[in-house]
Amino acid sequence: MNSVAKKINGITVTVDKRTILLGIIMHISNYCKLWRDSGQFDETVNKYLIEEINTEFSKYNNEKTIRQFDELTRNGGFSFDAPFALFLQLDDSYKTDKLDDYVFNVRLNGNKKIFEFIDGLSEFAEKIGFDEYYEKHKKEYENYVNNMAKAFELYGIDQFFDNYYGIENHKNLNVNLIPLITNCAFFCDTKESMFSCIPSYSHSEKENLYDFDENEKYYFSNIIHEFSHGFVNPITDKYKLVDKNTHLFDDIKEEMSKQAYPTDIQIINEHIVRAITARSILYIYNDQERYDRTIEKQKEMGFVYIDNIIESLEIYENNRDMYNNFNDYYPEIIKAIKFKKNDNKQK
Repeated sequence: MNSVAKKINGITVTVDKRTILLGIIMHISNYCKLWRDSGQFDETVNKYLIEEINTEFSKYNNEKTIRQFDELTRNGGFSFDAPFALFLQLDDSYKTDKLDDYVFNVRLNGNKKIFEFIDGLSEFAEKIGFDEYYEKHKKEYENYVNNMAKAFELYGIDQFFDNYYGIENHKNLNVNLIPLITNCAFFCDTKESMFSCIPSYSHSEKENLYDFDENEKYYFSNIIHEFSHGFVNPITDKYKLVDKNTHLFDDIKEEMSKQAYPTDIQIINEHIVRAITARSILYIYNDQERYDRTIEKQKEMGFVYIDNIIESLEIYENNRDMYNNFNDYYPEIIKAIKFKKNDNKQK
């Protein structure tokens, strides 16, 4: 696909052409207006890019592809990570023979109109001159990618996953920079690859991007969070210690549902991933103050069991001779939460 990309110690950093095309579609359709208050967009951050898109591409906002996208995203199910998960399954010609169950059934409820949308993507990309647009920004994308790769070496980000989880990963890891989205980060899991899709902010234009001021370096927490779902979620599915019928988190379910985590499966995954992401601040930066603030912020957001999980994670970290990898230890995390809840009930 000729996307700008650079591989560094097992992780590919890229600006994927497929999701740049998606970003243009989002901005000239009604998607941005529909989700303006969702936290995905802050047009003051990458203003120069958005103004350019409006100038070059807004005249195509009544094309069939855009109308189809509006229809697919109107009801809210096909939003946030779902469009990215779709586009990252497409080939070089923006085609696919089959969509995975998550996109087609879970997020689109089996809506076959998605295939009509896909069928028109290649023609739409050619009509708007998308290849020329991507080529025009190639030097900028190379700047994003090269500086991110340097920072990976500086902080050893890629080593964290091997060291912490101890699990052999058979999928490609890709950090996909998405300059047309400014706030949210998304995890997408395809048959062959895991993608951490994260924004590149306006400071991406700086010559020494990621070479770091005190706040900018913590940008990598987004990557660790999103990739961690690729390790944690399958283990949760494997052990089936929580499911749609358990009631482990009824006390926080209402608050978690507001954040799009309505089931025990999603709640435990998000708790564990957020706890591990917090622990990475100690592992990578040795910053106790930032670590403590991160934990408090998570609790303020409703992740009230994060302390219990961290206590359990510390046992794992201090006994790696007993627990070779995170998969071996996982049941102990669930036991710790159940024990704590039962202990609180007795009190």
